[in-house]
Amino acid sequence: MTPAPRKRPRRILSVHGRRAACVITGRGAPLILLHGGAFDHADLAWGPVIPGLARVARVHAPDLPGYGGSATLGPVQTIPDLGRWVLALMDRLGLARASVAGLSMGGGVALWLALNAPGRVERLVLVSSYGLMERAPFHALARRSATSPLRPLVYHLSGASAVLTRAGLASAFANPFAAPAATVAAVRAVAREQARRQSFGAFLRGEMGPAGTTTCFTRDLARVAQPVLLLHGTRDPLVPVRHARDAARALPRARLVEMPSGHWPIQEFPQRSARLIAGFLGRR
Repeated sequence: MTPAPRKRPRRILSVHGRRAACVITGRGAPLILLHGGAFDHADLAWGPVIPGLARVARVHAPDLPGYGGSATLGPVQTIPDLGRWVLALMDRLGLARASVAGLSMGGGVALWLALNAPGRVERLVLVSSYGLMERAPFHALARRSATSPLRPLVYHLSGASAVLTRAGLASAFANPFAAPAATVAAVRAVAREQARRQSFGAFLRGEMGPAGTTTCFTRDLARVAQPVLLLHGTRDPLVPVRHARDAARALPRARLVEMPSGHWPIQEFPQRSARLIAGFLGRR
């Protein structure tokens, strides 16, 4: 069962002159955990596996710009924008090199780091990763939603109704009505916050181009030199599993583990996910 999300103490920093919040816990080699977009922040995305990972690594889980305790970058933000922010955060934390794990949008950021700052990345974990497909499912709809005046209404409705929140979790969970009540409550709280901040809209404006996604790494994967672990749900509607399978074949040093989950395998299978990631980090 997924543990109830909880707010962990955060270290508050200044990155690019803006407030940045980061959960730091555990002992061992440094590990950076990057969460996804929309209804998310560090605790919500990674909370179920942080305790297990903190036994084998020094975990750094930042709230990405526009989420949780971190200030936004502006009305438009892209994967390179977020990647440069993470590098600046690493500098502020004194991390010359770290393993990086990314969920969805955070996976795209992790891949950008591995390709553009390879000396800073030890190992790579990609969970339901963005950046592996040229077009998103329902791409035109996703692009229109970035500027739709109805977008805040979706967040308001999700924040107001647990039933609507569970329905909205159909992309994240294979069975959204099996999602723990505490997780639903945490997502509702983020929805109320994001009705005001609209951080994912900024990401969609930067990444959903007319013909496809602005960021797609499929032609660059052969250049990723780091060992890579891919975790992916076989029932993921946002990044269909075929893209992870193609990526695993293209990456020189990759292992793909498929789970019968939606877009959020670390929520549906937290113990297995923590074991896989911890074992991958400890492998030499």
